[in-house]
Amino acid sequence: GVFTDADIATLGDYFGAALSALAALEEGGHTPSDFPLVPLTRADVEDLDSAELSDILPLTPLQEGLYFHSVFDDDATGSYVEQQLLTLEGEVDAERLAAAATRLLTLYPNLAARFTALADGRVVSVVESGTRAP
Repeated sequence: GVFTDADIATLGDYFGAALSALAALEEGGHTPSDFPLVPLTRADVEDLDSAELSDILPLTPLQEGLYFHSVFDDDATGSYVEQQLLTLEGEVDAERLAAAATRLLTLYPNLAARFTALADGRVVSVVESGTRAP
């Protein structure tokens, strides 16, 4: 039947405690299930975890090749690094330029991804939110 005021208060307390427990889980960091595209252990996630961690992705075959040559091929130093030097004429607003670059990284966070080797030797792409241009 009929619930008393005390019963309703008790149910409210239980519900509040359950919500608090769920909220505490969110504060606990990431778990392997948060990154379904890469099989990860709890230790892998703990090694990579940060407040800014947004995603962990597998490398594409091309990225694997680029990573291999950049790390293991002594003769290929800088082979896949392309740098361009631009000369800007006139007055340059450094703050606006940095804001535009940061906006680009916000829209396309994969541009700021970093490659990281896991404990078992696999390499993953780590994407973090909030990356700012220098």
